[in-house]
Amino acid sequence: MRSISSANIAHTKQEVTTFAVCWQLVRRDGIVIRGTEHDEDLTIPDIYDLGGTYLAAAGITGSSAKYTSDMSVDNMEVSGALRADGLALLDIAAIDVEAGLFDEAEVSLFLINWESLVDGPIRLQSGIIGEINRDSDGGYTTELRGLTQKLVHIPIRTYGASCDAELGDERCKLPISSTTFAGAIVSAHNNRAFTVTVDADTSTTVFDEGYFEGGKIKFITGACAGFEMEVKTCVLDVTINEVTLYLPMSADVANGDQFTIRPGCDKSPAMCKGRFRNLINYRGHGTWCPGMGAMGIFGGQTPAKPVAGVSPPNPALVWPRPR
Repeated sequence: MRSISSANIAHTKQEVTTFAVCWQLVRRDGIVIRGTEHDEDLTIPDIYDLGGTYLAAAGITGSSAKYTSDMSVDNMEVSGALRADGLALLDIAAIDVEAGLFDEAEVSLFLINWESLVDGPIRLQSGIIGEINRDSDGGYTTELRGLTQKLVHIPIRTYGASCDAELGDERCKLPISSTTFAGAIVSAHNNRAFTVTVDADTSTTVFDEGYFEGGKIKFITGACAGFEMEVKTCVLDVTINEVTLYLPMSADVANGDQFTIRPGCDKSPAMCKGRFRNLINYRGHGTWCPGMGAMGIFGGQTPAKPVAGVSPPNPALVWPRPR
């Protein structure tokens, strides 16, 4: 239920109103971006949770909003121009979009009486940013999806043979700091491939082949500071390595940029046991995960007849086991 002040209710009854549309967006890294369709900046008192300065220079426009009562997802299309001057507090920048900082960013859309800001906001919609589409002219369009969008996601675990935990998370329980190494760019061939040096004690640390493949590299300094990308290949030669990323970094990588790099995990029991010594926390079902044939056996049914050239299943792994 919306809470509207008595002053705003009285103002809506006037023949001419002075309402302006404002929006507040919170990126995944905590940066707050505020804008308004009004022709001047608006500073809303901090007594409201949406208090702050809303910039007219943000240059965002929205379509008509759609609201329903049948639990379908409310949506509104938003368009604007991507900034190239790096002023992150004004609008959406292409480099931040490519870095994923706007993925499922929280958005609040509301009206405010620009002649009497103390009357407070009239909330129109809250939700998250949808997919962002960019064009060659530097413009973008995206959707503001309502709170019911979260009901679309299935909040349960899937049953599978491989592990469904992320390396180092609370379910994996591996101390990720113990497998994270610092490094620096020695020679940047482009924004996707470069030669690096990794700080590691070669007398006690031995990287097996493909150790960092599938892992993450996160930049600490330089134009890419704070951004990370998945490692595709890493050719090891003691501490000098040739690294290739799956996607190019959204900003230029320069010689001397510092970063941290951590290994990848293919979610297999062999890697969990051999590389990380963490099999006790393995979250997959491994060889004990029945296939579709085993799951279709009921009552006194017997497994299908063996096929020529195909090895019969191990009776110890048949599920459910015959009585």
